[in-house]
Amino acid sequence: PVGVAITDAQGGNIQANSAFEKIWGGPRPATRSVDDYALYQAWRMDTGQAIAPQEWASAQAVEKGQAVVGQLLEIQRFDGSQAFVINSAAPVRDAEGQIIGSAVAVQDITALRQAEEALLVALEKYRVLFESFPMGITISDKTGKVVESNQEAERLLSVPQTVHDQRDIDGPEWQIIRPDGSPMPAEEYASVRALRENRLVDNVEMGIVKEGGEITWINVTAAPIPLEGYGVAIAYGDVTARKKAEEKIRAALAEKEVLLQEIHHRVKNNLQVLMHLIDMQTETEQNPEVMAVFQALQRRIQTMALVHRELYQGHDLSRIDFGDYLRNLSTYLYEALAGDRDIAIKVIADEAAISLKMANPCGLIVNELVTNALKYAFPTQERQPESKDGQAEIRVEFKCEQDDYVLKVSDNGVGLPPGFDWRAAESLGLKLVNILVDYQLKGRLEVNTQPNVPGTAEIGQPGAEGADKPESRKGAAFTIRFATRGK
Repeated sequence: PVGVAITDAQGGNIQANSAFEKIWGGPRPATRSVDDYALYQAWRMDTGQAIAPQEWASAQAVEKGQAVVGQLLEIQRFDGSQAFVINSAAPVRDAEGQIIGSAVAVQDITALRQAEEALLVALEKYRVLFESFPMGITISDKTGKVVESNQEAERLLSVPQTVHDQRDIDGPEWQIIRPDGSPMPAEEYASVRALRENRLVDNVEMGIVKEGGEITWINVTAAPIPLEGYGVAIAYGDVTARKKAEEKIRAALAEKEVLLQEIHHRVKNNLQVLMHLIDMQTETEQNPEVMAVFQALQRRIQTMALVHRELYQGHDLSRIDFGDYLRNLSTYLYEALAGDRDIAIKVIADEAAISLKMANPCGLIVNELVTNALKYAFPTQERQPESKDGQAEIRVEFKCEQDDYVLKVSDNGVGLPPGFDWRAAESLGLKLVNILVDYQLKGRLEVNTQPNVPGTAEIGQPGAEGADKPESRKGAAFTIRFATRGK
């Protein structure tokens, strides 16, 4: 509402509406002349200077006959508060043209002034943030023309702001490359996509090719601006140092991979040389028991050599595909020990990549258990046509069960002899199995014998005459459980 007042020819107050009274903060002093305006305190909003009585719009109206429109004042209200107003006045004349008073209009613009001040504060905050923000910022219009950019944009792009602000976001002046070094077409720019698709497009990595071939890598995020006439806001940070660090890391990893590959290759070759040396020794050895010891030693060496071969040939130099390894190891043991006997070795393994720390002890355990099964579970088995009931079978199984690995070697052979205590076994093979399970895998070993159940038993021992017939087979099973930690 507008406050309205009427004065006489001397500037004295005649009448005022309630809005006028409210603007001045309640009861106010009566005025009989312009001199009484000294009771009213006000300051010009533009200069902060106090208003003299003769400078009030109503005073100029009655004394000079001038209409004064739009005095912007900060006033001291009579309730102690302050307000901002627009003050205007015009002379009132009689029929002969004589000034008989003035008409005064006052409008409270305090809320508008506060909003204006808040806007100015916000604009200043935006300006400071825009210019000091440690990322490049570019603003475009609806057509993609750059309308504004900050100082960091100039530094990152090596383009002066005056030049930058004349470009288009998809202009041909830009030389942009993809992370792989190939040219990036404009339609792949984050800014162009955000403008075209009207959505946020973030984390687009691109290289800015500068004069002289220098490349600055930036990570770009662009978003549409929901204001009339505006297009997108584009923010981009310098990731050149990170890219160079990543390249160094990749180069170092590649170098280490080559080194590890060479180490595994040399370890495998050294183990092969050791096997050949044992071969040479056995050529002059006549004692069958000594020969058997040498051959068992060769199988253990070959078991470890297979691990390093898998690592050397695989893509991961710290883990191997354990299923492939078990199949290769089983094939090697079959060819070395089965001879003419009709014995099948089946490998059933879940897909799993395990570390060298686990692969070596697991491989040695399988070597010992499968070797024992081939040597003792089927002592008289002759090669014969395969049959469902008569097939002599050894199974090697590897499963992942929640937080455990389960490694099992079983057979459907003659089974373990009555009263056999595997924990007190004197054979080097079973001692080695116990040591590997307890101290390297930190696992648990279970041994079970079940009557004539294929695949549930492992490592048999020779029994009485006819014990190798299918109907009399008992079988044996060795099951090792160990935690997957470090897998």
